[in-house]
Amino acid sequence: MRTLQFVFIMMFGLSLTSFAAYDMQIKGQVLDKNTKEALPFANLAIVGTTTGVATDLEGNFSLKIKSEHFNDTLLVSMMGYENMKVPVKQLLNEKDKAVFFLAPQSIGIEELVIEGKPIILKDIFFELNKHTLLDKSYPALKELFDYVNDNPDFVIEISGHTDNSGENDYNLALSEARAGAVVAWLEETGIDQRRMRVKGFGEEKPIATNDTELGQQLNRRVEFRVIHRGFNPITGEITVPKVEEVKPKLPKQEQSDNEKNIGSEEPSDSDANLIKKPKAIFQPPIKTEESSINNKPKPQSQVKSADGNYKKDFAKRLENLMDKSETKFHGIVGTSAGLKKAYGKANITYDIPNTVKTKIYIGDLAEHFTTVLALKLVEMDKMKLTDPISQYLPNYPNIHTKDKITIGHLLSHTSGLVNAKELPIGLMEKEGEFQHDFYIRLFATKNLKNAPGTVYDYSSLNYYLLAVIIEKVTEEDFQTLLQEDVFKELEMTETGFYDATIIDGNRAANYSMNKGQFKNTILTSRDLIFGSCNIVSTIEDLQKLDAAIRTNQLLKKETTKILFKENIKGYSFFGKIDETGQVKMTAQEGLDAYYHFGKKESVFIISNVRQIDESATDLIFKTIK
Repeated sequence: MRTLQFVFIMMFGLSLTSFAAYDMQIKGQVLDKNTKEALPFANLAIVGTTTGVATDLEGNFSLKIKSEHFNDTLLVSMMGYENMKVPVKQLLNEKDKAVFFLAPQSIGIEELVIEGKPIILKDIFFELNKHTLLDKSYPALKELFDYVNDNPDFVIEISGHTDNSGENDYNLALSEARAGAVVAWLEETGIDQRRMRVKGFGEEKPIATNDTELGQQLNRRVEFRVIHRGFNPITGEITVPKVEEVKPKLPKQEQSDNEKNIGSEEPSDSDANLIKKPKAIFQPPIKTEESSINNKPKPQSQVKSADGNYKKDFAKRLENLMDKSETKFHGIVGTSAGLKKAYGKANITYDIPNTVKTKIYIGDLAEHFTTVLALKLVEMDKMKLTDPISQYLPNYPNIHTKDKITIGHLLSHTSGLVNAKELPIGLMEKEGEFQHDFYIRLFATKNLKNAPGTVYDYSSLNYYLLAVIIEKVTEEDFQTLLQEDVFKELEMTETGFYDATIIDGNRAANYSMNKGQFKNTILTSRDLIFGSCNIVSTIEDLQKLDAAIRTNQLLKKETTKILFKENIKGYSFFGKIDETGQVKMTAQEGLDAYYHFGKKESVFIISNVRQIDESATDLIFKTIK
């Protein structure tokens, strides 16, 4: 009898042990809270542990959590978004239904408004089962008021939503009453009631499952959207432009999506014979219906402008500008639509003119190549944007900052690192090997200029560290990777690394000009930063790079969207964001350059002369707008 009791106890104990080792698997998706777009490469991790995972290109994830972590907290994070913390216990019933909505970080309503797309008004709170606003809602309401008040021609809709608890009629009435409470507050504060609409949807439009408590919380929300522009405060009427008075264009939502997706025309079937074999360590993306990403870029004559007159207009403005006697430009100008022009001198001493075949030093524009390699590694899940640099550089000399600076901070110039120009010397070679350890010590031990992720502050050392990390991850030489996976892949035969020891009659010399006087510029190791600015190219090769970005040849479509996505106000991984597109610009001794990736087409302007007093490069760039 005691033997049977012992066996029973042992069996019961084993069952408890088995239960204790149980792993919970959570599956779901991470989305932008306002646009509901998927967030690829978002990071999910159990706080204080090594348990974690990143989302795929569609924002999906699958995470196993051991029972020992059921009392811990799950952190959902992504660069440019506010962190979200969720108790693991709250996820026990989620299983494959978990949806996390991340709110953009430090971005106001103005930057988020997309006509036709609602924005969830976060931090709006009501009493339980009532439509009475709580006092803690007022900061968010004030932000909404400021935006609506600053745009007096907008007509807005405030809509309410509930979960599926309770009767349909009750939910519908509660949702409309809560939306009405927001509108009533706005009217009392000074917004014309004729500019506002109230809508209650009840449980009709859930954004998450109603089968779990977390999903129900997400479904209980108030949303805001702009439904009209052109409100007349005198008559109360809404002015709508006549069709014949505006140029035909895509519906606003489609236009917005196209601008975000960046993609342009896809290569035709006739290009099928141009498919190439993969080179080096990076495999080309798998061919999809959305893009022919294994194909070569279209010849520039086939890449059409979104506006048929744009190329012609820009060319005319460019020629008019160059005809002015005061405009003295030395360099190259080109567009993605095929325009390419050369002006001035490649070598003033020997009176050699610039041509479209001239190799020209492109300065910081070279950072786009490093960005491509880094994002390829992110696609391959060999690196995450949220990874600290200590993961790849464990011996980084500054123990106080190596865990705070991430890959994303390097890509976005928000690490806080000092600039290379502040260092006494540049990166040196010894017996053919770069002395990275010595060079890193020169700047790593210095205090950061800003806390990582808070301020855009350009430093070429960000991309220098990226190049070093890329070598660590791939165990390949950085220059070889660029040569094999980018230059050869795109047939950029005239693009390569600047080497002052090589005599190249087709390479432009660099100059500075002040008050009409030219001075030779000698580029040294302090100028030619590894991974950031040590490339020479031609206008024709740069047009191939632009075509590859637009046709998703080098990066998948979703990754290309990350390249252009705003990560800190006014800036993306590509460069500075403005109303006409995005621009990467550089100015240093011997160089002025712009790469403007526009919504209509791209424009390159690169000069081998840095004009101190009045830059002709700046004048040309202004003609784009």
